[in-house]
Amino acid sequence: MWIALYESFMNAIIRFWDARFASNTILDEIEHLKLEIEKERQEKRKLLDYILEMHKPVERAPDIEISDYKPSNQHVPWRSRRMQLEQDDREKFRKALQDKEIKLEEAKSTEQLEEELLG
Repeated sequence: MWIALYESFMNAIIRFWDARFASNTILDEIEHLKLEIEKERQEKRKLLDYILEMHKPVERAPDIEISDYKPSNQHVPWRSRRMQLEQDDREKFRKALQDKEIKLEEAKSTEQLEEELLG
């Protein structure tokens, strides 16, 4: 018991003399408190931003038109599929020609291109 009383008395004396000779301790404590307050403000701001972000409406993706899509489990013979693909390519080519303002008469037909490749 005497030892604990002696240790607490000595600690009080040390604190007293430390406070006496360190004139910047009050300024340091004020600066420390300012930093703690700023830290608390930042944490509160982060929490507030997080809460506000939780309640924002979620942007939905635009609706996709499915009129051009075909079921994938449809079996189409290769011959008719090839004809459809060629027809689609011709339509795309015609649209590209219209976009580039090229006359259809100047463009070569499919038969002429085949003759060039094979001939």
